[in-house]
Amino acid sequence: MNGIPAAKKLVIVDSTLRDGAQAPGVVMSYPQRAEIAELLIEIGINEIEAGIPAMGGQEIKFLSFLNTVHSQNHIIGWCRATDSDLNDAKRARCRNVHIAFPVSDIQLKAMDKDRHWLFNTLERIVGIARKKFEFVSVGAMDASRSDTGVLRHFCKTAALVCVDRIRIADTVGILTPSKTIQLFSSIAEVVDLAKVEFHGHNDLGMATANAFCAAEIGVGAISVTVNGIGERAGNTALEEIAVAVKTNKIPMQPLKLSKIQELCDRVSLLTNSTISDSKPITGKSVFLHESGIHWNALLKNKHAFEAFPPSITGHARSVPVAGTHSGGATVRAILGKNRMKISDTDSRRVAASIRKKVHRIGRVLTTREVENLCERHLS
Repeated sequence: MNGIPAAKKLVIVDSTLRDGAQAPGVVMSYPQRAEIAELLIEIGINEIEAGIPAMGGQEIKFLSFLNTVHSQNHIIGWCRATDSDLNDAKRARCRNVHIAFPVSDIQLKAMDKDRHWLFNTLERIVGIARKKFEFVSVGAMDASRSDTGVLRHFCKTAALVCVDRIRIADTVGILTPSKTIQLFSSIAEVVDLAKVEFHGHNDLGMATANAFCAAEIGVGAISVTVNGIGERAGNTALEEIAVAVKTNKIPMQPLKLSKIQELCDRVSLLTNSTISDSKPITGKSVFLHESGIHWNALLKNKHAFEAFPPSITGHARSVPVAGTHSGGATVRAILGKNRMKISDTDSRRVAASIRKKVHRIGRVLTTREVENLCERHLS
């Protein structure tokens, strides 16, 4: 196959500027999209699906700009399987294109196409695209609802016409981890998984889990968006799959994960979308602990209740919270930040006062409020 070689390390393909931008209510200006591209490249993302050339006008100007300014990076234009879309991609100075094909009977019927059209067009369009572009990826839209035989034939045909990569899309997010493994095990019988990419949606809340299973079984690339933004329930989240892959020691392209929080916060601001407190990896509660039982263990072993070291993502050490479940160990952890010492007996007394006050005022206490309680108990 032409283009990039088969992946020896998992490649992250970011689609925040294309699929993420299609999220309901998300409006990103072209300068904002350019800024996001810069931030993605800064953390080490080299493949960016940046937009849809067929939108014409400003979209073509934007893609032309990215392809000129970031010529050393892999800027990808998303296309339908039409001659006009490829021509628009050329006008946008794209060197790399992704061409989407409906493969399920549901999608084929919705687009007034059939399987005969699918395979004839696949061979014809890829033949044209390979003459125009350096890198050609094809996508099996709604692969998770397609006939297994049709999907395998699509992948085999795509390999025979020398595409660089085949994207398997769980377009409506119905896969589960076990079904993901079954799907890619079947595909592996006809094509090299190193040339395959997984594109997952989160309709059942399993996009990251499915993407991880795909990575574990050997696919060469995973399609993601920052914060998991995208249509309906969103996509596989860049920050989640990147940290999951790293902590499970699956070989992956080098990424500066210590900058992931900065990227996610900025995209959240630009897209006017909120990162929930309990959002995996980047939520503000990820390294907060209230329970006295937890802090009793954390004071002895800093990793006792941490899924991964906070330093990986640029976070500070776990932080104690004075709330309804705080115990003596929580109090000692809070005071320890300011090098204040307290006995076990006194810390338990203060913890009881904390719980009582928190219930009364309906919020957790600040460090200063905890110190004031200590001073009253110890005076």
